[in-house]
Amino acid sequence: MKIISKIFKLTKIIYFIDGIKNYAVFKGRANRPKYWFFMLYWAIGYFLLIAIENSMGLNNIDFSNYSFSKYIPLFQYSFNQNHKHKFIKLGSISNHEDKLKNYDFVLYAGSLGKFFRNDINLFPKTSYLDVEQEFINETKNKVAELKNRFNIGISWKSFKNRYAREKSLELEELINIFKTPNCNFLNIQYGDVNGEINSFISKYKIEITTIKNLDLYKNLLGVAGLLKSLDLFISVSNSTAHLAGALGIKTLLIKPHNHATYHYWNQPTSKTPWYSSIKLINKKTLNQKNNIIKNLDKLE
Repeated sequence: MKIISKIFKLTKIIYFIDGIKNYAVFKGRANRPKYWFFMLYWAIGYFLLIAIENSMGLNNIDFSNYSFSKYIPLFQYSFNQNHKHKFIKLGSISNHEDKLKNYDFVLYAGSLGKFFRNDINLFPKTSYLDVEQEFINETKNKVAELKNRFNIGISWKSFKNRYAREKSLELEELINIFKTPNCNFLNIQYGDVNGEINSFISKYKIEITTIKNLDLYKNLLGVAGLLKSLDLFISVSNSTAHLAGALGIKTLLIKPHNHATYHYWNQPTSKTPWYSSIKLINKKTLNQKNNIIKNLDKLE
C-alpha cells in the first residue's frame, strides 16, 4: 500500500481519479495543477484506447461520445419502439459510479457474442437495421436522375486502423468494374478521397457520382438512405460495409489480403453468417469482368 501511495503521489494520478469522481459535480473549481494533470491523463487514456483499437483491427468501434451518438437515431428507428429510450450516449452511465450502482450486472459489449451468437442458427437470416423512408426518398430522387440502368455504390478504403492498408484498394484496381455497361457508379467512400476520384475521372473518363451535401462520414442516416437506393454495393472491409450488411443491401465484399484476421469474412464459402445479403469475393475476381456482370444479372 505504501508503494501504491508513493506512485499516486509522484504521478499525480489522484487528480485524474478525483476528476472522474466529480465529473458531474458543478460546484467548486479545480486549481491549475489539478486541471492540467486531469487533462494529461485523459489524453493518455484516449490515445491508449486508440492504440488498443488499432492493434486489434477494430476500426468499426469508435470510442468517442460524438461518433457513437450518430448511430443512436438509426438504432431507435430499427428496433422495437418500446426500447428506443434505452439507447443512450456512450459514457452517460458507465462514467458515473452512482448510476452503475443501480445495476446488478454489467456485461461488456465484447462478451455479447458468446451469449447471443454461440450457434450458427442464432445468426439473423434477414436485415436488422432500417432507415426512415424520408432519407431513402431524399437520395433516391437524386439517383433517379442518373442515366443508366443499374446503380452501383463503390467504397474502396479503410482508415484509422492497423490493417487499413491490407483492406484498402486503389480506384484503378476496380477498373473492370467501372467498365461494366449500363451502370451508374456512386461514391460512398468516406474520408479525404476527392483528389483520387478527380485524378481517376480525368485519366479514364469514367464518371463517378458524388451526392452533393451528403457527409459520408457523419450523416449515417443519409448514407443508409443512399445505400437503400442502390442495386448493388461493392466495398472493401470497412464500417460502411457493415452498415450495408445490417441494412440488407445486396453487397459484394472484397476480402482483405489477410482475411483470416477478420472472423466475419474468413468463411469457407462466399457467404458469411453475419450478413445474409453480402457475397464475399477475392481481389483476383476484380480482374474477371464476367464475374461482376453475372452478379448484376442476378439482380434482374
